[in-house]
Amino acid sequence: MEMAYRDRWAAEIAAMRRLLAGFAMKEERKWGKPTYTVDGKNVVILQGFKEYFALGFFQGALLKDPRKVLVQLGTDTRLKRAFEALTPGRQRSYLYHFAAARQSATRVARIEKAAPAIFEGRGFLERR
Repeated sequence: MEMAYRDRWAAEIAAMRRLLAGFAMKEERKWGKPTYTVDGKNVVILQGFKEYFALGFFQGALLKDPRKVLVQLGTDTRLKRAFEALTPGRQRSYLYHFAAARQSATRVARIEKAAPAIFEGRGFLERR
Protein backbone atom coordinates (compact mmCIF):
# COMPACT_ATOMS: atom_id res chain seq x y z
CA MET A 1 0.00 0.00 0.00
CA GLU A 2 1.27 3.42 -0.87
CA MET A 3 0.68 6.76 0.79
CA ALA A 4 -2.54 8.39 -0.39
CA TYR A 5 -2.20 11.66 -2.30
CA ARG A 6 1.61 11.37 -2.26
CA ASP A 7 1.99 13.31 -5.51
CA ARG A 8 -0.28 16.11 -4.34
CA TRP A 9 1.84 16.75 -1.24
CA ALA A 10 5.30 15.93 -2.66
CA ALA A 11 6.85 19.31 -1.75
CA GLU A 12 5.46 19.22 1.80
CA ILE A 13 6.58 15.63 2.31
CA ALA A 14 10.10 16.44 1.10
CA ALA A 15 10.33 19.49 3.39
CA MET A 16 9.09 17.51 6.39
CA ARG A 17 11.50 14.65 5.69
CA ARG A 18 14.40 17.14 5.59
CA LEU A 19 13.24 18.61 8.90
CA LEU A 20 12.78 15.24 10.59
CA ALA A 21 16.19 14.06 9.35
CA GLY A 22 17.73 16.48 11.85
CA PHE A 23 16.37 14.47 14.77
CA ALA A 24 17.74 11.24 16.21
CA MET A 25 15.08 9.12 14.52
CA LYS A 26 15.29 6.38 11.92
CA GLU A 27 13.07 6.68 8.85
CA GLU A 28 11.28 3.46 7.94
CA ARG A 29 8.43 2.58 5.62
CA LYS A 30 5.39 1.26 7.47
CA TRP A 31 1.90 0.94 6.02
CA GLY A 32 3.30 2.48 2.84
CA LYS A 33 4.08 5.75 4.64
CA PRO A 34 7.31 7.32 5.95
CA THR A 35 7.40 6.47 9.64
CA TYR A 36 10.02 7.64 12.11
CA THR A 37 11.15 5.45 14.97
CA VAL A 38 13.42 5.62 18.00
CA ASP A 39 14.76 2.33 19.36
CA GLY A 40 12.24 0.46 17.19
CA LYS A 41 9.26 2.34 18.60
CA ASN A 42 7.04 4.39 16.30
CA VAL A 43 7.16 8.13 16.97
CA VAL A 44 5.65 9.93 13.99
CA ILE A 45 4.12 9.04 10.61
CA LEU A 46 3.61 11.24 7.54
CA GLN A 47 0.15 11.00 6.01
CA GLY A 48 -1.41 12.56 2.96
CA PHE A 49 -5.11 13.28 2.79
CA LYS A 50 -7.24 14.81 0.07
CA GLU A 51 -7.40 18.27 1.66
CA TYR A 52 -4.32 18.34 3.88
CA PHE A 53 -1.00 16.74 4.80
CA ALA A 54 -0.52 15.56 8.38
CA LEU A 55 1.99 14.31 10.91
CA GLY A 56 0.54 11.55 13.04
CA PHE A 57 2.16 11.19 16.44
CA PHE A 58 1.99 7.80 18.10
CA GLN A 59 1.14 8.45 21.74
CA GLY A 60 0.37 12.01 20.66
CA ALA A 61 -2.01 12.46 23.57
CA LEU A 62 1.06 12.55 25.81
CA LEU A 63 2.52 15.58 24.00
CA LYS A 64 2.36 18.92 25.74
CA ASP A 65 0.92 21.60 23.45
CA PRO A 66 0.56 24.90 25.36
CA ARG A 67 0.17 26.91 22.13
CA LYS A 68 -2.59 24.59 20.86
CA VAL A 69 -0.83 24.04 17.53
CA LEU A 70 -1.59 20.32 17.27
CA VAL A 71 -4.93 18.94 16.15
CA GLN A 72 -6.01 15.47 17.12
CA LEU A 73 -6.21 13.19 14.09
CA GLY A 74 -9.74 12.07 13.49
CA THR A 75 -11.41 15.23 14.73
CA ASP A 76 -12.68 16.21 11.30
CA THR A 77 -15.88 17.93 12.35
CA ARG A 78 -17.35 17.66 8.85
CA LEU A 79 -16.89 13.89 8.94
CA LYS A 80 -18.28 13.71 12.46
CA ARG A 81 -21.40 15.66 11.46
CA ALA A 82 -21.87 13.56 8.31
CA PHE A 83 -21.49 10.35 10.32
CA GLU A 84 -23.99 11.54 12.94
CA ALA A 85 -26.46 12.38 10.13
CA LEU A 86 -26.47 8.73 9.02
CA THR A 87 -29.24 6.45 10.22
CA PRO A 88 -28.38 4.34 13.29
CA GLY A 89 -28.19 1.22 11.11
CA ARG A 90 -25.74 2.82 8.69
CA GLN A 91 -23.61 4.08 11.59
CA ARG A 92 -23.59 0.60 13.11
CA SER A 93 -22.45 -1.02 9.85
CA TYR A 94 -19.48 1.36 9.63
CA LEU A 95 -18.62 0.89 13.30
CA TYR A 96 -18.57 -2.90 12.90
CA HIS A 97 -16.32 -2.53 9.85
CA PHE A 98 -13.93 -0.13 11.58
CA ALA A 99 -13.79 -2.12 14.82
CA ALA A 100 -13.02 -5.39 12.99
CA ALA A 101 -9.54 -4.09 12.10
CA ARG A 102 -6.88 -5.45 14.41
CA GLN A 103 -4.37 -2.65 13.95
CA SER A 104 -5.03 1.02 14.52
CA ALA A 105 -3.43 1.91 11.18
CA THR A 106 -5.94 -0.35 9.44
CA ARG A 107 -8.80 1.35 11.29
CA VAL A 108 -7.53 4.76 10.17
CA ALA A 109 -7.21 3.54 6.58
CA ARG A 110 -10.74 2.16 6.65
CA ILE A 111 -12.13 5.43 7.98
CA GLU A 112 -10.28 7.43 5.33
CA LYS A 113 -11.57 5.13 2.59
CA ALA A 114 -15.15 5.27 3.88
CA ALA A 115 -15.26 9.07 4.29
CA PRO A 116 -16.52 9.87 0.75
CA ALA A 117 -19.44 7.43 1.13
CA ILE A 118 -20.25 8.85 4.57
CA PHE A 119 -20.32 12.37 3.12
CA GLU A 120 -22.77 11.11 0.48
CA GLY A 121 -24.99 9.59 3.18
CA ARG A 122 -24.47 6.00 2.01
CA GLY A 123 -24.19 3.00 4.29
CA PHE A 124 -21.18 0.68 4.33
CA LEU A 125 -22.71 -1.92 2.00
CA GLU A 126 -24.61 0.49 -0.25
CA ARG A 127 -23.36 0.85 -3.80
CA ARG A 128 -23.42 4.03 -5.83
